[in-house]
Amino acid sequence: MEPRLSELVNAVVGKPYHPDGRGPEAWGCWHLARHILARGFGVRLPAFAVYAESTDDAERLDAARLSGDFRRTEERPGVLVLMGKSRRFRHVGAVLAPGVIVHAGRSGVGVSRSPRLAFDWPHRECWEYVGRC
Repeated sequence: MEPRLSELVNAVVGKPYHPDGRGPEAWGCWHLARHILARGFGVRLPAFAVYAESTDDAERLDAARLSGDFRRTEERPGVLVLMGKSRRFRHVGAVLAPGVIVHAGRSGVGVSRSPRLAFDWPHRECWEYVGRC
């Protein structure tokens, strides 16, 4: 991982999770992924609320996937990884390196950098942003 990206990730790891957290003191999963992709990879994602007025993450992720702004892709640095316990995705993180993501977890752990396979999320897909912000 590039030193600049490592510094960016180190600055957020350990921060608490908050559903609507936009940093720098607390992060929600979408806002954290948006921050990392913008600052670390130059990929600007729209605000989460653009995709659905609901506050339910699953509804917003469904709306984002169906918007035409994203397409499914292989895992690589700078793309989103959507995760769910069923085919309905409820969580999102950013791929940092092969097999490594950063995400804002709900379990009280907060923001962490983790091996992708360390999650109890049986359904995972990688998506890249192809829309215009």
